[in-house]
Amino acid sequence: MKSGTSYFNATLFKKNLTRYWPIWALYAIVWIYALPVRCITIVPRNQQLMGTTPIKQVQTFANSIPDLLEGFGIFMAFTFGVLAAMAMFSYLYNNRSAGMIHSLPVRREGLFLTNYLSGLVCLIGPHALVWLLTLGAESLCSGYMDLYTVSVWFAAQSAMCIFFYSFAVFCAMFTGHLLALPAFYGILNFLAAFLMLLFDVLFEPFLYGYAGMTSTAEETVLWLTPFVHMIEELRWTNPGTGYRLLGVAELVIYTAVGIVFAALALLVYRKRHIETAGDVVSVAVMPSGTLVTLM
Repeated sequence: MKSGTSYFNATLFKKNLTRYWPIWALYAIVWIYALPVRCITIVPRNQQLMGTTPIKQVQTFANSIPDLLEGFGIFMAFTFGVLAAMAMFSYLYNNRSAGMIHSLPVRREGLFLTNYLSGLVCLIGPHALVWLLTLGAESLCSGYMDLYTVSVWFAAQSAMCIFFYSFAVFCAMFTGHLLALPAFYGILNFLAAFLMLLFDVLFEPFLYGYAGMTSTAEETVLWLTPFVHMIEELRWTNPGTGYRLLGVAELVIYTAVGIVFAALALLVYRKRHIETAGDVVSVAVMPSGTLVTLM
């Protein structure tokens, strides 16, 4: 009888969630305070101060929810994305742990997908909880729930987490040292903008008539600096026809790119040598199959 191939290990998944609970717990607590707790405290207070109806105050509060995406939400996704990747793939950075995990009767695809999904649940799971709690808080304060604004926050914040977490996982595949991961992650997120600034500083004094890069080059650099690009493009605005979120197209593109990064990370992980655990930079994919380790 032909045995099936498993690409997910439930035991390892549960172990990840229980072992690294401080990450998703802290992430959830921050958003619980930012949304449902603030709703419960702000709505009654403003109702007393302004003398308006509870429904009106809940609507005002709800219309401000997606404002958190513009700066705070991006920072949260950027920071907790790399923390989740560091936790879920920390076994790759210790020789004993790497040897033990890879000695289990689980395919590498199964190990990767289980750990990747564990980190994703640590980020998106709290979003679902906060989504429910916020709707409950709105209903408790006024009997009214603004499903649209909370759902916009949920979708956009989850999309940002998918990109930043997937990019961090991709970076994790090329290093064997835990502290090197956030370093590479941060550098690669801002490398293009730094190089553009460096070129401007070097060329402007010596090239007559040089007035900076072209608009096309600047736009390319901006796309290659996702943290800055999201801050500039994501806007919750009301043009007079109702509130809407600007920058959705950019967010969808980054989410798709994040999925591509995850797929590429899986391909690298399949060829990764566990002996690279502890190396600052390790590249295990070569045409000839040899191992190259850069120290």
